Amino acid sequence: MRSALIPNSPPNHALIVRGDEYMIERQFISFHSEDIDNKKYPNSSEFEIQLPQDYLNVRSISLSSFDFPKNINNFSAALGNVTISFLINKPYMPVLPGDAALYNLLLATYNALSAKNGTNGIHRFFVATIADGNYFESNLPIELMNRMNYAVTVYLAEYFAVAGLTQEIVDLNAAGGYTGFIVINNEVSNIISIGNTSSGFLLANNNDSTLLSELGIIVGILGEESISTSNLNDLRFFWAPGTSGIWLTPAYSSPVVYYLQGLHKWNPMSSRYYIYMEIDAFNCMDETSISYSNSNTNTNKNGVVKAAFAKIPIYTCTSVPAVGNVYFNDVMDTTYKFFNPPAVRIRKIKVRLRYHDNHLVSFGGLPFTFTLLLEMLLPQKMLNA
Repeated sequence: MRSALIPNSPPNHALIVRGDEYMIERQFISFHSEDIDNKKYPNSSEFEIQLPQDYLNVRSISLSSFDFPKNINNFSAALGNVTISFLINKPYMPVLPGDAALYNLLLATYNALSAKNGTNGIHRFFVATIADGNYFESNLPIELMNRMNYAVTVYLAEYFAVAGLTQEIVDLNAAGGYTGFIVINNEVSNIISIGNTSSGFLLANNNDSTLLSELGIIVGILGEESISTSNLNDLRFFWAPGTSGIWLTPAYSSPVVYYLQGLHKWNPMSSRYYIYMEIDAFNCMDETSISYSNSNTNTNKNGVVKAAFAKIPIYTCTSVPAVGNVYFNDVMDTTYKFFNPPAVRIRKIKVRLRYHDNHLVSFGGLPFTFTLLLEMLLPQKMLNA
């Protein structure tokens, strides 16, 4: 359609008018965690940030690239998976050995652990708490074993001090503290076992919410009483050469050892394989959750609509993507937030980085970066001949 000529204008000068055609302009925005206001947002997994400019007529927004640290804590107090509760319910009763000092220490230990058991079924559980950190199959069993033994050692030292058993305190320190617990991971089956060289034990009952431990759930051992055996082949890793696969042997004059094995394989990521990125008002991904039946309403809760903006994989193996690379990045199935009609103006974003279980990711001060891609509609100008 020809436009009218502007009056008194030179001949053949057509009026410029807007058409119905648009050009898509792609605009990348790079974000760095160093730009977050640390005073206002001490946890970098949840923040709001102003954009460099106003972005107008935005048709879509997507996550273009990312670079996150992969050595973030997979066990921490914030995640609620660093404690395990246990009780030595069958402490070793020593027989009189040739070493009187050892006998006195073992007898005092027996009395102290018996007192810990309480009376009338009321027990006072030990609580072992591992340090926050990034754990793997090789180091978590060692940390857990040392923490369990340390929890018992601290209790024994306090008990001996109150009872005035000064020599037993000296002997306990000379022995390196309490060392009865052994925790090991079968590198073939990837199942954790907890054993004791002389005393029976139990882990907190999973029906007791005050003692419920995600750490116990992760390693597959919770709410069970230890098994006694004198047949050490019950505790043998037959894939190891000779008898070197026997990982637990009796101490002192104990005729048996006690142990528990995990009910299933365990994974140090404990179901935290992905980071979910939420961007306020831009979430476009639905997310499933545990499905259960509500007896009152007879309905099922099986997910959240528009729960997240993007789903980012986490790599924990040091060989992925490269040996020694403590950051991960990847090509992913990109999710887009489409706006219909286009978003008139975007000036800031509010971001939340969490796991599927809704715990915030803790980066521990490590920097990260990501890039967003905005597609904007620009009206085209048309000349009327």
